[in-house]
Amino acid sequence: MKSAAKIVFCALLIISLFSYAHAEINCRCCDEEYPKLVVQGEGKIETLPDKATFFLKVRVEEKKLERAFEISTKRINSVSETLASFGVKKEDIRNLGYTYQPLYEGKKIFTTIDRPSSYEVLYTLKVTIYKMDSLGNILSGLSEVQETTVYGLDFTSTKIEELKKEALKKAAAEAREKALKLVEGAGAALGKVLKIETGALAYPVRALAMRAEKAMAEQAAPVPQIESGTIEITANCTVTYSIQ
Repeated sequence: MKSAAKIVFCALLIISLFSYAHAEINCRCCDEEYPKLVVQGEGKIETLPDKATFFLKVRVEEKKLERAFEISTKRINSVSETLASFGVKKEDIRNLGYTYQPLYEGKKIFTTIDRPSSYEVLYTLKVTIYKMDSLGNILSGLSEVQETTVYGLDFTSTKIEELKKEALKKAAAEAREKALKLVEGAGAALGKVLKIETGALAYPVRALAMRAEKAMAEQAAPVPQIESGTIEITANCTVTYSIQ
């Protein structure tokens, strides 16, 4: 009886293993032979910038460090007052800190006993502007504050994330349109979506911002004419469909 039971058990085990292996083979074959179609789509959206950011550097050089800090504080206050006069909120003016260092006139190598000829204090601010039509006047007003430098002017949009989604929808719609044309031409039918790979990029208008900075430096007019240009958002997607 024990021998018969062992034989039956072994037979059932072999059948189970064979069935599992057969199912594995069938699944792999189906997966490899399943008809698929891979298409790509692209969506583009252009928008006007509604936000500008730039950095502002305030420099003071004085013989005494205390005097340098005193003057730099007055200039920072003048900057804040100028920005406030154009409706820039306090939370849109970020103080990135300051640095100071002693300056030694005509000396490349100095010792601890050398006395500095003067001290330099540098303050850096980051300013965000939402009133784009006031940008030229704001920059003109800041230029009147002594020893201030504007740099890193950049334009963007507060709706970038929302526009990225719209661009992705356009890309997906274009991919489906391509897929439908292909399967109809081949006499087949489009099945379900098997896989989607997406990517969205917002291209900042840095080149135009650099041009604006150059215009600010070269223009003799009291109010620089700043052309912000447009932002182009491009989204791409790759869609894999089944074919029926």
